[in-house]
Amino acid sequence: MMLSLLLVSLAGWPGPAEAQRITMYSCADAQLESYGVNASAFHPVLCRGEFSATDPYLVLYAQVAPVTRETQIAIELLDPEGVPALSHAGVLTPVPASPTSFTFSYVLPLAADVGEVAKKLPFMSLILLGRPARERLGVWTWKLSLRPGSSATLRFTVKP
Repeated sequence: MMLSLLLVSLAGWPGPAEAQRITMYSCADAQLESYGVNASAFHPVLCRGEFSATDPYLVLYAQVAPVTRETQIAIELLDPEGVPALSHAGVLTPVPASPTSFTFSYVLPLAADVGEVAKKLPFMSLILLGRPARERLGVWTWKLSLRPGSSATLRFTVKP
């Protein structure tokens, strides 16, 4: 017993595995940044919690890191009435023996034409709705859940 206490006090108690962090944003735009040949990424800009229905679109951006083992993910966007506007589920599979970061970005058109938004942000997933988002005023809820892992919720408002 004393030997195990001595070993734990000298070596330290094994720490928990690094927890996955979920970072979520709602933004008015995204900016393309180039990192050289065949390497670029969109980054969120003008992030906030309130948007006008006259804004062209909004960008929903999330990042999950570090992912060290296969993890189930569920993404859901609910309009102010609680109606699902987006529902996606899948599995995150990291690079073997290397913590991996996963990024998700969606564009919710408000006042802009869907074709215009697709041209401006061609690498982002468009959220296409039967009734336009600009007509769904109020608080929207964006959820991301990991299993095993945690979950996060972001709320933003679309105003007249």
